[in-house]
Amino acid sequence: SVAVTSDIIKPTVIAASLDLDARTLTVQASETVDGFDIAQLALIASDGTVVEMSAVDNSGATSGVDTFVVSLGETTRGQLISQTNNGATAPTLHASAAAITDVSQNTNDAVASRALEGSTGDSSAPVFSSASFDLGQNVLTLTFDEHVPTVDQSQITVNGQSMSSATPASAHDGSVTLTVASIAVRDALVADSINSVSFQVTFTGSAFADVASNSLAGSTESIGSVVADATSPTLSSAEVDLGTGTVTLVFDEYVNQVAATLTALTWTIGSGIVDEALDGSTVGAAFGETMTVTLSEAQRAALAERNHAGDALTLDLGAGFVSDRAGNAVAAGTDVSVAVTSDIIKPTVIAASLDLDARTLTVQASETVDGFDIAQLALIASDGTVVEMSAVDNSGATSGVDTFVVSLGETTRGQLISQTNNGATAPTLHASAAAITDVSQNTNDAVASRALEGSTGDSSAPVFSSASFDLGQNVLTLTFDEHVPTVDQSQITVNGQSMSSATPASAHDGSVTLTVASIAVRDALVADSINSVSFQVTFTGSAFADVASNSLAGSTESIGSVVADATSPTLSSAEVDLGTGTVTLVFDEYVNQVAATLTALTWTIGSGIVDEALDGSTVGAAFGETMTVTLSEAQRAALAERNHAGDALTLDLGAGFVSDRAGNAVAAGTDVSVAVTSD
Repeated sequence: SVAVTSDIIKPTVIAASLDLDARTLTVQASETVDGFDIAQLALIASDGTVVEMSAVDNSGATSGVDTFVVSLGETTRGQLISQTNNGATAPTLHASAAAITDVSQNTNDAVASRALEGSTGDSSAPVFSSASFDLGQNVLTLTFDEHVPTVDQSQITVNGQSMSSATPASAHDGSVTLTVASIAVRDALVADSINSVSFQVTFTGSAFADVASNSLAGSTESIGSVVADATSPTLSSAEVDLGTGTVTLVFDEYVNQVAATLTALTWTIGSGIVDEALDGSTVGAAFGETMTVTLSEAQRAALAERNHAGDALTLDLGAGFVSDRAGNAVAAGTDVSVAVTSDIIKPTVIAASLDLDARTLTVQASETVDGFDIAQLALIASDGTVVEMSAVDNSGATSGVDTFVVSLGETTRGQLISQTNNGATAPTLHASAAAITDVSQNTNDAVASRALEGSTGDSSAPVFSSASFDLGQNVLTLTFDEHVPTVDQSQITVNGQSMSSATPASAHDGSVTLTVASIAVRDALVADSINSVSFQVTFTGSAFADVASNSLAGSTESIGSVVADATSPTLSSAEVDLGTGTVTLVFDEYVNQVAATLTALTWTIGSGIVDEALDGSTVGAAFGETMTVTLSEAQRAALAERNHAGDALTLDLGAGFVSDRAGNAVAAGTDVSVAVTSD
C-alpha cells in the first residue's frame, strides 16, 4: 500500500522568449501540462499597449509538454514589431489565470507582467512566392511569405511596362495587388498575351519591404497565371464639335480604331427621331483610347443646321462597331449622351480664282454655307478701281455648297479685262461682312483685300452664234458668245455686197448691228431675197475682236433670218429745172422707174390751186434711187410762164405711182415741196 499525496501544486511560467524573425513566442511551464490556452496570453509593450494572442496565432502541441511555441500570425507579429521597435524594447508576458492547466488540472495563478528571457527582432527579407496578372481587370497580384506593407510601384515592371500608374494594396496574408491605371500599359500587356509572350515581373531592391523595413532583393520572376482580357470596352464619353466636325469618343481601354465600322454609329436627331448613320473617317493611331472621327462636311453641316434649329443629338452604338486589342466588342447602346459644341466658327474665304476665259469668279468658303450674297463681292484692280458683282453676274447654287461660282456678265468681265490687263495684273477679292452665311447663321468678317489663288486672262476668240438681216431697215445683226467691241465693217460682206458703208454698234449681250447706208447694197440684197438667193455673211480674221483683242477667224456663215423688205419707199427730194424741163425725184431706195405712173403726179400751181397732171417721160435705168422725168415742151413752157408770173409750184403724189423692187408702193402725198430752177 502506498500513501499518495495528490498533486496540488499550481503550474507557473518559468521562461518565455520572443523571436520576431522566427515569428514565435515560446513559453515554458514549471511542469508537464495538460493544456495551454493561447487566448489567455498577451504581450505588453513598454508603453502599456497590450498585444493579445488570438486564434490567428496558431500553435504546436498544447498537452504532454512543458514548453509551448506560439506561431505568430502576421497581424500580431506586425503589431509587435511596431510596438517593440522590432524587439529592441522587449515586451513583458501577461498570462491570465488558467492559461496553463497541468495533468492534475491545477491551473496557474495570473501573471500580470513578467520579463522575457529573450527578444529577437525580424532581420529577414520577405520571400517572393508567386505572381498572377488579370488583364481583364488590369490587376497584378504578388504573394510573399509575410506581410509587405511597403510597396514602391515605380520600381516594378511587367514585361518592361512600368507599374508606376498602379495603386498598390497589401494584405496581412502576404499578398500585394497592384491595380494598373495606365490604359497604354494594359494594351501593351494584352498584346503580349495575344502574341504568347511569357510574362515576367521585375522589381528592384527598393520595391518591397516588410513591417520591419527589411527589403526584398531585386529580382525577375515568372508570372505563373495570366488571365486573358475578356472584358468588353466601355465608352466613357462622347463629344462632337460642330464647328470643326470632330467627334471624340473616349473608351476605358485601347480600341482598334482603323477597323471600326463607323456606319454602325447612328445619330438620333431631334424629337422626330431621325436616324442617320455617322459619315466620317477616323484620324490617328490604329489603337488608342481616344477615337477621333472627322465628319464629312455634308454631315457636319447637316448636324450643325439641326443643332442651330434646337434639335438634340444623341448616338446609338451598334453592337461590335469597335473592338479592343483582344477582340472584345463594345456593347450596343442607345441614346448615348453626346456633349455638343455648337458651331460658332465664322466662315472664311479660303480660296478664290478669276478665269476671264471661262468667265467665272470662283469663291471657296471654309465650310458648307447657307448662302452667298453676290452683291457683297467685288474685285479690286491694282490701281484701286473697284469692280462690283451685280445681279447681272448670275451664279449656280448658293446654299448647301462650299464653293460658289459667279458667272460673270459681259459688262463686268469687260471691266476686269480692261482693269487687270487681261488678268496679267491680278485683282484682289473684297468681301463685305455677311457675304457668306453658314448653316448655323454665322457670317464672315469683312475681307478688305485678299489675293487670288489664280487669275487667268481671256485667250479665246469670240464664237459666232447667229446672223439676221432686216431688208426693210437695212440692218445686219450678228450675235457672238461675248461682247465684241471691235468691228471693221470693211472686212464684212453679205452675198458679196460690202458692208463698208454700214455703221456698227456693239452691245454687251454679244450682238453687233450694222446699219447699211448704201442704197445700192440694199437693193442688191432685196433682189437676192426676191430671187430666193441664200443669204451668207463673210468676214475676214480682222473683222471682229473681243475686249481682250482676241480676233475671230475669218469665216462664211449662213444668215438664218432674213426679213423681207415691206417698207414703202419715201421721196427724199423733188426738183424741177424749167429751163431744161427736167424733173428730178430722189427716193430713199431704188424704185422701178420704167413702171412709174407719171400721170399720178399732179402739179399744184399758185394760190388758185390749179391742178394739172404731170406730162412727161422718164429717162435712165429701170431701177434707181433718182428718177429723172423730161417734161413735154408744152408743160415745161406752161410751168415756166406761171413761175415767171410768181405762182408757186408743189407736187401731189398719187398713191402707188411708183414702187420699190420688192413691190412696196410709195405713199400718197400732197403739196410736196419742189425746188424750182427758173427758166
